[in-house]
Amino acid sequence: MSAYAHQMDREFSAGSLSSGEDSEEMRSRYVMESGFYMTSFAATMFIALLVTVGVLMISLLILLTVMLQSCENRSKGVIEQMTLQQRPTTSFLKSYHNCRSFAELNNLKSPDLLPPMCWDRIVDHHNQPVAGGEYERDLTASLWVVEGYFDGVKPSDDNGQDAVVLIDIDNSIIFNSKQFRQQVLLLRVYKKLQASGWSLVLVSRNPEKQRNGTEEQLVSAGYGGWSSLVLRPDDEMEHSTTEYISRQRVLMETRGIRVAAIISSQMDALTKGPSGSGTRVFKLPNPVYYYNDYFQDFRISTELPEETALTQ
Repeated sequence: MSAYAHQMDREFSAGSLSSGEDSEEMRSRYVMESGFYMTSFAATMFIALLVTVGVLMISLLILLTVMLQSCENRSKGVIEQMTLQQRPTTSFLKSYHNCRSFAELNNLKSPDLLPPMCWDRIVDHHNQPVAGGEYERDLTASLWVVEGYFDGVKPSDDNGQDAVVLIDIDNSIIFNSKQFRQQVLLLRVYKKLQASGWSLVLVSRNPEKQRNGTEEQLVSAGYGGWSSLVLRPDDEMEHSTTEYISRQRVLMETRGIRVAAIISSQMDALTKGPSGSGTRVFKLPNPVYYYNDYFQDFRISTELPEETALTQ
C-alpha cells in the first residue's frame, strides 16, 4: 500500500509539473501575441522620425508667420501711402493755409505776387485728391452761419426802419459752370433772405458801363429781384477798389439806409467801414485762393472786352 501510494504521488507530481509547464507556455504565448515589441535600433529611428516631423512643422509655422507679417507690412505701407496722398500732414496744411491767408489779407490775386514757397504749396495742395471739395465745405459752413443769424433777425428794427443786406457779388457769385454746386448753396441763402423780406443791395467793382451784361448774368444765374445793383461810376474808376465798398456803406448810411449785414468773400469789404454801426459782417471763402485754374481765369478775364469781362 505504501508502495502504491508512493507511485501515485510520483505520478501526480509529474502531472502537476507537466500542467504547470503547459500553463506557463500559454501565458507566454498570450503575452507575445498581445504586446508590441521592437528592437532598440527601431525605437531610435522612430523617435528620430518624430523629432524630424516636429522640427519641420515648427519651421513651416515660422515661415508662414514671417510671410503673413511681410504681407501685412506691405499692405500697411500701401494703405499709409494712400492715406498720406488723400490726407496731407498737419504741418503741410498749416503752411498751405498760412500762405492762402497771406495772399488773401494782402489782396494778392496773382500767383506771381506770392512767395515761390507758397505757390508751390498751393499747387501741391490742389494735386491732393481731397482738395476738390474744400471750397464747397468752407462755403457750406459760412452760409450755415449766415442762415443761423438771419433766422433770429427781422428786417425792421424797433423804430420800424427797414434794413438792407449788402452783398458783394465779386468772387462770391461766380458765373462759372464748374462751380454750379457751390452757387446752388449761395442761391438758396439769397432766396431765403428775399422770402424773409430783406432788401438786397448787390455791389460790384465792375464799371457802370458793364451794367447790362452784369444784370443779364445775375438774372440768368437766378439772382433776380434785388433792391439795388451798385456799380462803379466813372468818377470812381480812378480810386482804389480796396475802399470802394466802405465808401458805399458810408453813402448809404448818410442817406438813412441801415446796413444790417455785409456778405462778401473779400477782406476789404469787411474790414473797412464806419465803426460802431452795428453792421454784421459775414466772410465767405474766396474761390481765388482755392482753385488753381481760377488764377488763369482771372488773367484771361482781364484781357476780355469790358462789356463781357467781370472784375475778379
